[in-house]
Amino acid sequence: MSSSILHFCCTARWMEAAASTSCSSCRLECCARIRIARLRLRALLERRLRLRGLTCAAGAQVVTMRTCNRFGRAAAWCPVREKDCGRPASKGREKLGWTRWDLCVGEAAGFLTPEKPRVLTKQGCVCKLPFRMTVLGGKGPTVFPFPTDLYSPNQAWCAVDAERSAADCGMKSVDAEAGFGPGRYGWDHWDYLAEAVVPHPQGLVPAGAPRVATLNGCTCKMPYSITPPGVGEKMLFSTCNRYDMTRAGVTPYWWCLVEGDSCGQAGPQGQWDRCIGEPAGYLEPTPTETVQGCTCQLPFLYRPEAFASKDCGENCKAKTMLYTACTDIDQRGGKGSPAPAWCATVGACGTPRARAGATADGWTHWDVCKPAQPSPAAAAVAPVVRTQNGCRCVLPFKYAPMDTCSISQEKSAKACAKKGGDVISGWCVACRTETFTSCTYLDQGESWCAVEGACGTKSADANSLKPAAQGGYGWTHWDRCIGEAAGHIGVERPYAELFPPANASLLRALYPHARLHPHAPAFFSSAAP
Repeated sequence: MSSSILHFCCTARWMEAAASTSCSSCRLECCARIRIARLRLRALLERRLRLRGLTCAAGAQVVTMRTCNRFGRAAAWCPVREKDCGRPASKGREKLGWTRWDLCVGEAAGFLTPEKPRVLTKQGCVCKLPFRMTVLGGKGPTVFPFPTDLYSPNQAWCAVDAERSAADCGMKSVDAEAGFGPGRYGWDHWDYLAEAVVPHPQGLVPAGAPRVATLNGCTCKMPYSITPPGVGEKMLFSTCNRYDMTRAGVTPYWWCLVEGDSCGQAGPQGQWDRCIGEPAGYLEPTPTETVQGCTCQLPFLYRPEAFASKDCGENCKAKTMLYTACTDIDQRGGKGSPAPAWCATVGACGTPRARAGATADGWTHWDVCKPAQPSPAAAAVAPVVRTQNGCRCVLPFKYAPMDTCSISQEKSAKACAKKGGDVISGWCVACRTETFTSCTYLDQGESWCAVEGACGTKSADANSLKPAAQGGYGWTHWDRCIGEAAGHIGVERPYAELFPPANASLLRALYPHARLHPHAPAFFSSAAP
């Protein structure tokens, strides 16, 4: 076997072979002709694969090298004959016929192996590849043969090679295992790559996409679909994700469904495993940016203040919602214009969160998203608009708002019906039905919409009880909107602008008994003003 094949085999995947017992587990064609034994001395392979004959695993077949080599080091080296020259080798090398080694100077010419490719960082450092690091939830260090974006999605980074880089190049690692010597990683600085990661849209897998590896050596099943609790909708992923599959929330790690029936861990929707950010760019989809240059933290948890206000009534319950995109809940827009969408941000970027105990949801700052959300009326296909109880809005939907009603003294139900109204307490109340392409604040203290099926709250509106063929709305239940997708929460209007003074007191008295729901805001109290 040639030295170039062995060089690739042992530097790119030698730690992957350390946990394997067969060549097939290595996923390397170069190991097909080598019987790989289990590595018992993993620590000795840290920057010290200095064997005269070398294979993918310690204790396996010995191959004679006829040139200098770069196994375990950036500079070319070779064993030396003299017993008092060079540097002492690790224990066990005497079985191979040598105990000392030294760096080669390139004389005679032609006996140096090619230098390893240089991967540069933003600060001009040289990446140390492969490098080791302990991953959250892992048992012992994981070997990264390539740069990763673990803990910094879509920002690839690597350990800095101290021998090939300037002194103290990069950023000092705060990992307790970083450093040199027994039990350490063999590096203590890191840096972001000079070449940026090219993200791809969620749900799409680029042509020629590489294998996305996991902590236990599994392969992500790309794309894959899951239905996270708290979302209520099946979501398609072509990246790893952080949705908690046991409750509505997020996990501190990224994960994906994996191929095979035994690799990884068993879950409610199939086998899964934690992602390690290899290759970079597959932890999360294209980042969502804000007007202040921050990055949205998606998904994020938030408890809408609109659902905790006194005006919301007894039927309103404040609970924490899981947001998968920017939202316009609890934001105020201009007169007749939608509120700007916002999101929780990564780190301390943006505006500090004012609510006490903000860190309980995993974020402390927020900012307005960019670009502005499209107008709901301009959408060719209505998106999935979520509600407080996990329902889906019926868009567009029909409803007759209170401010469109006319009142007349008409005791005959038939005569009132010809006017398109209903007799309520001896009065004929006729309202004009309108079509809504988004949620609305009309007749409620918070944004709401008609929903599909029997989800949410059953409406008390007479038109909701009628079949569509008889002039009914075509829906029977409604629910509160949470501001996702942004731009569909509706435009709030002051109640003082809705009613003519002559009809206001009468509408207050009549409307709650036949309209949307029995827990209307205090403004609609049946008591006289």
